[in-house]
Amino acid sequence: PKLLPPLSVFERVFKRPIDRSQDKSASSEEVALGRARSLELSQLAAGVVLRRGPELLETLLPPRTEILVTVFLTPRQVVAYRTFCRLATSRLDDAGTMHLALL
Repeated sequence: PKLLPPLSVFERVFKRPIDRSQDKSASSEEVALGRARSLELSQLAAGVVLRRGPELLETLLPPRTEILVTVFLTPRQVVAYRTFCRLATSRLDDAGTMHLALL
């Protein structure tokens, strides 16, 4: 509570400078300000956000288990699956990258 300023202030102080710094046309001053604000925001959040990397999680979690189960689709599911595949393959961009949207 009260960790961050009101939304309008947050957007002016943090969001806009950080967003602007990531734009290809950003000046060196804008990039520096965005990095500084990003660091400041990270330091503010460090006290309440717990980040754990995969190395630590691997020691805390049990070994991964994969189970392969073959199931048959109902006729309705087959129609839905084929429709989804047809829509997905029709949405390739010029570079051949597929962009999927949730149905």
